[in-house]
Amino acid sequence: MQRFNLAIVFAIFLSCSSNETKVVTNKEGNYSVTVLHDWKYRIEKKNTRIEKTIKIGTQYVSGTLTISEGPTEYNTLDETASIYLSQFPSTFTDFRKISEGSTEINGIRCRWFRMTDNDNGTTYMTVQYILQQKEKVCYILNCSATEDMFRDFEEDFTRMVFSYKRHE
Repeated sequence: MQRFNLAIVFAIFLSCSSNETKVVTNKEGNYSVTVLHDWKYRIEKKNTRIEKTIKIGTQYVSGTLTISEGPTEYNTLDETASIYLSQFPSTFTDFRKISEGSTEINGIRCRWFRMTDNDNGTTYMTVQYILQQKEKVCYILNCSATEDMFRDFEEDFTRMVFSYKRHE
């Protein structure tokens, strides 16, 4: 009986720990983000790449969230987002904007848009969030997966994106 109770306690412990998260701080980029269980991350200078690969049948598919910082010549978020979005059709094959809007991530106003594009015959769905808290610097949170698998990653993408915090 004690073994059975111990097995139940151990199983409960494992199921609880499977939802662990880790707050990852990119010191050079001055931000943090919560990385969910089963997602791997890599920090490279001011950029962070968070990725999860799942097996579906015999195929492996990945969802990727990248966080990057870059200069902009524009002083406002709306200017930056408008110019940035207007340049996309020439950058991507079969680019199609699906929707766009604005929201706040931990008190920082941002613009977002959802798009699809094609790379070597594979269609990808991407949601990008553009933040511009300081003049002349923008931050891009880019969530991407194959179009048919995006829904499997979307809830995790949303949780991680909305955990993003700037440290100034």
